[in-house]
Amino acid sequence: MRHLVFMLAIVVGLAGTAAAQDMAWSTIIPSVAGTDVLGLHLRELMQRSQQATGNAQHPTEPSAAPVSADLRFTPSKERRAANISAFVAQSRRLNQQEADRLAALFASTDVFGQMEATLAGVGLRIDDVSDVYALWCITAWSAVRGRNDTPSRMMAMAVKAQIAQAISSSGTLRGANDAVKQELAESLLLKAALIDAIVEKAKSNPEQLKTVQAAMIRAGQGMGFDLAGMNLTDHGFIPLH
Repeated sequence: MRHLVFMLAIVVGLAGTAAAQDMAWSTIIPSVAGTDVLGLHLRELMQRSQQATGNAQHPTEPSAAPVSADLRFTPSKERRAANISAFVAQSRRLNQQEADRLAALFASTDVFGQMEATLAGVGLRIDDVSDVYALWCITAWSAVRGRNDTPSRMMAMAVKAQIAQAISSSGTLRGANDAVKQELAESLLLKAALIDAIVEKAKSNPEQLKTVQAAMIRAGQGMGFDLAGMNLTDHGFIPLH
């Protein structure tokens, strides 16, 4: 999603090293229980959308998901600092020098504040799990196609509605507190940024881009998402078959 999360200088720098790419592949899949179930619910929503019209090319727009207390959370600066520390620690296991660069950037730049303003341009928020999950899904779907375009506001809002319905139906975050939701959301933001930066870097190397695309297909399968079998439209994701 170029111009949406690519502006993070940190991941642009990280994408230039093999160690950074290893780190990305180990961290791009959201670590939340039931992600495979979430994928199944999303596919059911897409199929019902098609059946409503009987035409896969012109599905009905998913109903707007109301703001849910189960998905929205109040961010905490203390929790954000802990989440950043965990992300830096994870990178330090792979490359000490890059981890130091990560820590320095987070110390000098309001990374999440920048992302918050940028996501707002397509109607998404960083304090709502469905919004950030939608960002990850769109970024991953684009990566499978060797792209990192910024979606239209209509696309982003449609996917948000689908994700919100899928999360609510699956019960994945039922009972989760603000700390759990903030950790997941901020992890998703950083994972999306890593995917975006690696795709941008791989565009100049066709073989590397193929590796990126294959890795993202596997990442989606691990979550129950058939990224290669979806199309992204103004009505959200629809199955290609």
